[in-house]
Amino acid sequence: MNGFTRFFVRFMTKVVRDLDTSTVTDAVSDILRKHPNFVPKIVGDLDVELTAKSVNDSLKTNPHFASQIVANLDPAIIAETVNRSLRENPNFAAALIGRLDVGELAAGANRLLQQEPGFLVGIVDHLDKPALAKALERIRAKHPKLGQDLGLEAIGV
Repeated sequence: MNGFTRFFVRFMTKVVRDLDTSTVTDAVSDILRKHPNFVPKIVGDLDVELTAKSVNDSLKTNPHFASQIVANLDPAIIAETVNRSLRENPNFAAALIGRLDVGELAAGANRLLQQEPGFLVGIVDHLDKPALAKALERIRAKHPKLGQDLGLEAIGV
């Protein structure tokens, strides 16, 4: 990772730590509603290493930030964003997942489920099942032990 990348990751980690979650939730909701293709389009241009490093660092320095934002977003809008992203960038999720800190990811998912237990059901109800199945297959092929590491082998991940 070059010097600028390290600087950018540190900078974004510090910025995220100081953001107000309700303001961020409102902004994200507004963007996703008004510009549904925004996230799927930028996902194709993201650097997987930089994205993973930013996510990992943010989860470590501000563990509740992501779960507080996600818990307040409309599950149907999140699901549609995921659907579009999986269709337009089918390999990104598999590449990113392998670079994320499994322990931090599991802890974040647990916080989200404790905070908002119905959220996951709301998303799953709106996900494109064939696109999700293909993404899970790609993830499983690239990272065969991920489901075991996250404790998800009981549900076939």
